[in-house]
Amino acid sequence: MVHDLSVEISCIAAIIGTFKWQKVIAIYEDRNSYTSDLGIITLLSTSLENMDVDLEHYSAFPTMSTLLDPKVIVQEELKLLRGKQSRVFIVLQSSLPLI
Repeated sequence: MVHDLSVEISCIAAIIGTFKWQKVIAIYEDRNSYTSDLGIITLLSTSLENMDVDLEHYSAFPTMSTLLDPKVIVQEELKLLRGKQSRVFIVLQSSLPLI
C-alpha cells in the first residue's frame, strides 16, 4: 500500500477546519523520508489556506535520535512558541515514542 502524504495532510486540514481554529503551529521532525514528499510544509500551508486557516509558524526539529539531549532542544523551542498567538499545535512526525 502506498502512503499518500497529500491525503494525510488534507485530513489534518479538514479536522482543523472543523474545529474552526484560525491559527496553528506545525511541529515536525526533519526526516528526509517524510518531509521531502511534496514539501510537507508547502502542502500543509496550501491545505490550511483552503480551510481559511493560517499556519502561523512551523518548527523543524532534527531527528531526535541524533541529539545528545533532545529534551533541552524541545524545551528551548517551546519557550519560543510561547510568544506566538496560536495555541494549536500540529505534530506531523516524530521518532520519539509516545509513551
